[in-house]
Amino acid sequence: MLSRYSHSSLGTWRTCPRKFKFNYIERVKVPDRVTPDAYLGSSVHRVLSKLYSLGADGIVIPLEDVMQMYNEEWKKVDLNAIALIKDFYTVDDYIRLGREMITRHYKKYSPFKIGTLLGTELKLTFDIPNSPFKGNAIIDKLLKLDDGTIQIIDYKTGKNIPKVTDPAFRYQMGFYQIAVQQNFPQYKNIEQVQIYLRPDETITHKISEDELDLISYEFRNQIVETIEAEKIDNFPTKESNLCDYCDYFQLCPAKRHQLLLETGNQDDSDDLSIEQKGLQLANKYLEIYDKYNKYKNELDALKNEAKEYARENDLSKIIGDRGELNIRIAEDIKFISKSKDSNAFANLSELARKYNLEDYFELDVRALMKDKYKKQQFSSEQMEEFGKYVVSQESSTVRVKFKKEIDEKEL
Repeated sequence: MLSRYSHSSLGTWRTCPRKFKFNYIERVKVPDRVTPDAYLGSSVHRVLSKLYSLGADGIVIPLEDVMQMYNEEWKKVDLNAIALIKDFYTVDDYIRLGREMITRHYKKYSPFKIGTLLGTELKLTFDIPNSPFKGNAIIDKLLKLDDGTIQIIDYKTGKNIPKVTDPAFRYQMGFYQIAVQQNFPQYKNIEQVQIYLRPDETITHKISEDELDLISYEFRNQIVETIEAEKIDNFPTKESNLCDYCDYFQLCPAKRHQLLLETGNQDDSDDLSIEQKGLQLANKYLEIYDKYNKYKNELDALKNEAKEYARENDLSKIIGDRGELNIRIAEDIKFISKSKDSNAFANLSELARKYNLEDYFELDVRALMKDKYKKQQFSSEQMEEFGKYVVSQESSTVRVKFKKEIDEKEL
């Protein structure tokens, strides 16, 4: 369990639980790996922080000096050590993009004195509402406008602009708003601003109290999920287009076999290497799985055809050379299910209670575990009582993804 949670740590949990384990639980030390996107963002942020801090005191740095300040940021890193990931992009391209963003922002906002600056790179600690958990936030800029509105401002150097309903926006800015409200309770009118420097676009939004309560609830659940995962060591990998940027790529269980195949032993030994054994196993599995699906689809079609043939000819048995097909077609009745009609199911439940038929109520242990126990929705006394009946067991799945297919299939 972490002593404090940040927007970054919870974001890592949502993005990839295994990366969360590497970074925040095991604190695995890996060689420093600088990506150009990350360094571009941090260097631009540092320059803007300086501009606004000085601007608040009436000091405006000439654009030429700002560019020199920005160039100095790139001298702090070994350019040859930067890990280029995107095709066709060079380090010089990233440096140029930063210059363009800063120049455009400078010309638009100079002399950088809007309202009252309450802080840049502002570090705040706070309580996650209605929980024992603590949070840390670092806010790019906190500004008080002349009309009293408080703006939580976050700068982005990426080119993708989210909607205000996207998790990327609502989780980060909601996290920051909780921090600001607790540290500055005198401010009531708060809005969130994300400035996208590359496309030169700005998103301004106000999060309602109801929405903020929901976000707080989701934060609590996510933290509880990390705690429960640590108890049973359950941190699955979650692959995405962010994997190429991950510091733990070479340690990742989802990537290690790929790396072994790319860099494996190339000797002339007759014995299969570890990576070749895995390759052989995967190929055999994929071959059988493909046949299984083809025959399953064909069998389903034949089953429907056999039922129609039996119905049309009033048969209950169809004879073949190697055996026979016994077919039963009948109407059956059943009560409405909760998944089909939740309101009707609730009425049915009340009717059963009315006539003292509680013996027919079945405890939904899966829902009880998922909705109550794992989310710690019980009191400590209840958690202890229910905990006596909790057992640990291994669960496993094998998912198949063919190289030319997008959809994953689970066997």
